[in-house]
Amino acid sequence: MGLTVGAWQFPGLEPPKLQAMAAALQGCTGLAVECGPEEGEMRLPSLREILFGWEVRGHLLRVCGFTPAHPYLWENLDAAIQEAGGLLGADPIIWRPDPRDAVLRRPWRALPRADRWLLRRASIAGGRPLDRFLSGRRAARNALQP
Repeated sequence: MGLTVGAWQFPGLEPPKLQAMAAALQGCTGLAVECGPEEGEMRLPSLREILFGWEVRGHLLRVCGFTPAHPYLWENLDAAIQEAGGLLGADPIIWRPDPRDAVLRRPWRALPRADRWLLRRASIAGGRPLDRFLSGRRAARNALQP
């Protein structure tokens, strides 16, 4: 069970292997990232999240996850994939970067404690209702910055 949440194009390049993406994501976040026992499965135990169904077709990489997308995980996965030469695909998919979430593209330890607490909460009934509090806090912080 899951949906294609992200799709990236690698023009002229072969998409990186799962192990390389796990290492890149761990480098971006500082969180433990494990490749699971199933082929194409990546786990982030501290966030209780699993990415799976890594499908490579030519220069296209598709990744599945549980819906809804975890904002910290997907922002940093996108950053890691872009660093590897990937461009977010134009296919109709579930996840798109949210400009308010750009502040999440940094190591886990650099996030405020309250944000880390909210981001560790599991999805509830197929939704991430607490993320709206996180967005409100970020919007307020961004409004205070010059």
